[in-house]
Amino acid sequence: GHEAGYVGLLCVTSSAFLFGLIAALVKFIGMNVYVILQARGTLQWIFSLVAVYAFVSAPSTVAKFFGESRHRPILLLRAGLYWSFLSLFWGSLAHMPVGDATALVYCAPLFTALFGWLLLGEKVPPGCSWCLTLSLVGVGLITRPAFLFGDSGTDRTVSIAEYNSGMLYAFGSAVVGGLLPVLVRKSKECHWATVEHV
Repeated sequence: GHEAGYVGLLCVTSSAFLFGLIAALVKFIGMNVYVILQARGTLQWIFSLVAVYAFVSAPSTVAKFFGESRHRPILLLRAGLYWSFLSLFWGSLAHMPVGDATALVYCAPLFTALFGWLLLGEKVPPGCSWCLTLSLVGVGLITRPAFLFGDSGTDRTVSIAEYNSGMLYAFGSAVVGGLLPVLVRKSKECHWATVEHV
């Protein structure tokens, strides 16, 4: 009952903390985003290889590592979009503060609700429109875009044009990030280690 809820809450909170920590590290390191993505991808691939060997049983080696043939297009699409999500998010960090970029990317669940409705036929709760409105107002207050607030009184370490580029990257990351859970749902018959490997 309640214990499972606490475990879930702990997992979500830990995930959000690690997401922010990694974003801060990417910003701090200041290396080329694609080099960091390659290093991260290599580590994820190694860990997922170990997990596939340890946990996945499948009729063939190809199915074990790449899923059944009917799932492969979704898994490959998810892999490409996941790479796009990270490259857009980490790219936004080069153009804007970590907190602003993270606030924009955390709008992804709103897009998940939209894509769930469009692609899976899920019903969107009536309260979702209020969440959307509050999220957009919150993001507007955090990012303070110049087209709404003007340039007066801003204390930015980057130019308005650079900041706006970062906002576009982060917004694109939120849109792509909103589609990822829908693709995971469509491939729910695949083992999690196989999904991570692809």
